[in-house]
Parts: sequence; structure tokens; C-alpha cells
Amino acid sequence: MVHMAEQDRRRREAEDSGRRQAEMILAYREDKLYSEIMAVHQGSIDNYLHNLFSNAIDTASATQAYKEM
Repeated sequence: MVHMAEQDRRRREAEDSGRRQAEMILAYREDKLYSEIMAVHQGSIDNYLHNLFSNAIDTASATQAYKEM
């Protein structure tokens, strides 16, 4: 009886260990994916702001040059 209970406990511990390991792998993958997505978003934002400021500077300088003519 004790032997069967011990085997059952070991089996459950092995299952729990496997489940925890799978959860840790999944969490790692999700974290990595989140980081990659955030890097893409940051790059998109940087490009958008660069273009926005560049266009604003070009427009302001053209307007200033026109006024000075």
C-alpha cells in the first residue's frame, strides 16, 4: 500500500514538473515574441517621427526662404 502511494506521488510530481517546464517554455516564448513585437513598433514609431519632423523642417525652411525672397 505504501509502495503504491509512493509510486503515485512520484508520478504526480513528474507530471507537475513536466507541466511547470512546459509553462516556463511557453512564458519564455511569449516574452521573446513580445520583445520582438515591441522592437518592431519602436522602429515604426522612430521612422514615423523622423519623417514627420523632417517634413516639418522642410516646410518651415521653404516657407522661411520664400518670405526672405
